[in-house]
Amino acid sequence: MGRTLTDGEVNDLFESYRYTARRLEPRDTYNTKPEDESRRQLYAAGQLTDFSYLDPWVDKVSGWRSRGKRIQRVRVVTEPLSLDARYLLGLAKVNVRAGDEIRYLPRRRAEELDLDLPDQDYWIFDATTAAIIHFDDDDWFTAWELVDDPAEIVSKLHHFDAAWHYSVSRDEFAAMHGVVDE
Repeated sequence: MGRTLTDGEVNDLFESYRYTARRLEPRDTYNTKPEDESRRQLYAAGQLTDFSYLDPWVDKVSGWRSRGKRIQRVRVVTEPLSLDARYLLGLAKVNVRAGDEIRYLPRRRAEELDLDLPDQDYWIFDATTAAIIHFDDDDWFTAWELVDDPAEIVSKLHHFDAAWHYSVSRDEFAAMHGVVDE
């Protein structure tokens, strides 16, 4: 296992990368703060209209994009979509507008293609450093782990690139699942 990162060190990775930050998101569920559960319920009821709580991330993404940096993500999802997955799909429209390139790959398709994707979330920064995101058995975030071994980075890039190749844009995926953006 690599070295555990503090939140500050992870923020430094985002601020200091020069070209591309890529994330593979293979989890179906992410437990978060109680207010996020309230937002999920409002979203499910069609009543979530205020996305201003995303502003800090959106501002960062917009700033990185204005400096020529890219943010790319692939979400590997189980169909039919869970409430969590539909909620994240709905929120992704805000991130995409800011320049966060989010794509979707159905889990069944990844299995049919025998992509053998890992089951851990991670970010890769400039193809040189990765930050693995660890979760416990109840889907709560537990830690960030630094990976800078070149062989591990190449493996993570391979999996990300394969998933990216077979994925579809957030907007195409939303249309396929009847998620209508206002």
